[in-house]
Amino acid sequence: MTPDDIQLLSKYLAKFQVKLKHRYNLLKHSVLPWFHQQNRYNYEPTLNASFHEQAQSILLRWWRALILRVQHVNYTERSLYFECIVEIIARPEFLDFDFQQSDLEYSDWYRVAEEKDLADRTPLAEYRYLLIATLQYAMDRLNHKAIYSNMISFCAKILGKKSQHPTYSINPPSSSFFLSQLCALLRCLG
Repeated sequence: MTPDDIQLLSKYLAKFQVKLKHRYNLLKHSVLPWFHQQNRYNYEPTLNASFHEQAQSILLRWWRALILRVQHVNYTERSLYFECIVEIIARPEFLDFDFQQSDLEYSDWYRVAEEKDLADRTPLAEYRYLLIATLQYAMDRLNHKAIYSNMISFCAKILGKKSQHPTYSINPPSSSFFLSQLCALLRCLG
């Protein structure tokens, strides 16, 4: 991600938050195409920590905006929200978070992050909070009697996305470690 990309995503986010009737078109014609044109497999981490944090910050702000609104949008628009969330979760800017171990149990990630004001959360705490919130939303939706195909697709992508990232094949977390994390997380949610 370049500084121009950060600026562009910030501009799109400002429009998304203000222009309520144009959210769908903004996501469909601007945000999602931007995600699709990004080649996340040729990602090279930046040496500039400040720039990396800015990239993480704008992606986290987008993720938060989408997950907070997805349950309030029309069924026909949800697929677009789901697709954007999946694209954000799969971004290489979050790879360092995936490899950081925690002294906290997964059940504590959400609680600890929720106890802090949004401004006081570290990017890692916000990432974990949003990951748990997204998985919780997916699990809650799967427990309904009628489950739409876009919801099933979203859940499958969320659960499968992190384990498929190409960086894992180059420098994988131990599979037993990753699987134990995923199982523990699912136990906490379900």
